[in-house]
Amino acid sequence: MGRIILGILIGAVIGSVVGHFGKCSTGACPLTANPFRGVLWGGVLGLLFSMSFPRMSARSVASSENVHAIQTEDEFRSQALGSNRLCLVDFFADWCGPCNKLLPTINAVADRYAGKVYVCRVNVDKLDSLARQYDVQAIPKVVLFENGQPIEQAEGVRSQRFYRAMLDARLSDSHRGRD
Repeated sequence: MGRIILGILIGAVIGSVVGHFGKCSTGACPLTANPFRGVLWGGVLGLLFSMSFPRMSARSVASSENVHAIQTEDEFRSQALGSNRLCLVDFFADWCGPCNKLLPTINAVADRYAGKVYVCRVNVDKLDSLARQYDVQAIPKVVLFENGQPIEQAEGVRSQRFYRAMLDARLSDSHRGRD
């Protein structure tokens, strides 16, 4: 609600200024013929503008303690690729709505497979070289690594069931290979 009111107020102020300095003596400029019309049209445009942005939750979903936030390329190489277990990497950006929608799923998967699968997130805005290296052209993109090599990937928001099936298949394959 505050976002809408702020949008209306900012639009009204801008409209008032345009109306004041852009006075139209002929009346052929109906939107900004005077400051009053400028306030009205600016308020309407401010309302529309403020509603055009996706609403961000006041409470963002925090990552699980089982999801590791990768900060550097060295950290990615040593912890994610150097892990002796499967590694699930979520390539994301803070501004990405679908990425934020996927976070609770990644958290649940990380909690379910704690100790079996190393789960981490890589912010493509901060580590764009990793995004280029793994051909991340759309986010969210989740890549499954085994022995440091990408073996499976998925783009977009997928269900927890999808990731569980992916991991269960790989975990059962690795157990079969040891028997």
